[in-house]
Amino acid sequence: RNLLGTSFSSGHHLRTYSPSASNFSPCVIGLKMRKYGAASAPQPPYFRIFNPITQGEKFDAEGEYVRKWCPELKDVPNKFLMKPWECPPLELQSAGVTLGENYPEPIIDHKAGRERALAALAMVTG
Repeated sequence: RNLLGTSFSSGHHLRTYSPSASNFSPCVIGLKMRKYGAASAPQPPYFRIFNPITQGEKFDAEGEYVRKWCPELKDVPNKFLMKPWECPPLELQSAGVTLGENYPEPIIDHKAGRERALAALAMVTG
């Protein structure tokens, strides 16, 4: 089973191929089974979970993208732009941001979510 709870071993992805169908070919079924078999097993010995805060700081250091698509954060200092909930209250107030009102509170603690995902992966992969 994958993290979404579906099983690749059930063959549900191959059911459109049958001897009576015009698209039936044992070769195609064999190729599909190899494809799905390879895709269902974890290839690398690790599981990468990207941190959206780190990615934002790395690839949008000046905040151009965030300020374009989240105009409510346009006046937040760059240092706190990717994590406005860590901004001192007075700076947030001067930027016109009120967490929970005109900008949402964080919906997940990334570190805890990452640990949960890694634990789920460990259960699946053994």
